[in-house]
Amino acid sequence: MLTYQAHPKEVQEMQNIINSGKFFSITFVKKDNTIRFVNGHKHVHVSTSSPEENRGKFSRLDANILLIWDNNKTDYQTGERGSYISAKLERILYFKSGEFQLDLTGVNSEVLQSANITPEMLQQIQGKMKLQEMIGEEINMFFKQDKF
Repeated sequence: MLTYQAHPKEVQEMQNIINSGKFFSITFVKKDNTIRFVNGHKHVHVSTSSPEENRGKFSRLDANILLIWDNNKTDYQTGERGSYISAKLERILYFKSGEFQLDLTGVNSEVLQSANITPEMLQQIQGKMKLQEMIGEEINMFFKQDKF
């Protein structure tokens, strides 16, 4: 299971990409066992809350949550496109940004079982995230370089 404590390197790599401002894609299983695809980037929100109001709020580290900006979601308060969402680390399947990819299906295998996700469904998810195409391109580049 992916947590801040058990896999700090992987979580830190994801946070570094998110904080760098690069676009990223993430796929996770929601609480109702549906698959969620998110395309996002860093978004800076200026809070109108005072520091006193912010005290006592839960810690994402303790709750094992990754806060991400979803470009496709509509903010229910303002009606504007883009909104923050939370993804539990133990429910993340894939993370991708450019050539950087994390396949977390092995680490988070419990969520696959609880959501009844089959290997065929995983292949469909990889296809939507274009993970297989990138792997195929890398293999082709390897063979092209090998011939020279």
